[in-house]
Amino acid sequence: MKKYIFLSGVLLIAIYMGACHSKTSDEKVDDVEFTVCDDSKVPKEFLGEINKKKEQTFVSTFSDGEFMFIAKGYGRQETGGYSISVTDLYYTKDKIVMKTKLVGPGQKDLVLRGATYPYIVVKMEYSQKDVVCDD
Repeated sequence: MKKYIFLSGVLLIAIYMGACHSKTSDEKVDDVEFTVCDDSKVPKEFLGEINKKKEQTFVSTFSDGEFMFIAKGYGRQETGGYSISVTDLYYTKDKIVMKTKLVGPGQKDLVLRGATYPYIVVKMEYSQKDVVCDD
């Protein structure tokens, strides 16, 4: 009976350790070096794709074989004055995680009236890993 209880305990610990290990696949392994690109530095094919998607929230990637470009858009906004910052960009064991933040205009800021479509494009070294964007 004691062996049964002992083996059950060992089995439960093994299951628990396996569950904890699967969660660590989202752990940061390394930071990604990147540059924020203005439209003049974005490949024309990718810029065309962005313009087709910008009405809605989107995440899109493009590669030229040497570099990877990641775009994150926040869809239609009713005024101007928005900015986007990359709060974190890092590798995990099996993916790239990009975290961004949309910052709206302040109450006292002068803003353009009319729709705008804020998005950000970052350029990084080429990677075959999937990209996940979290806000």
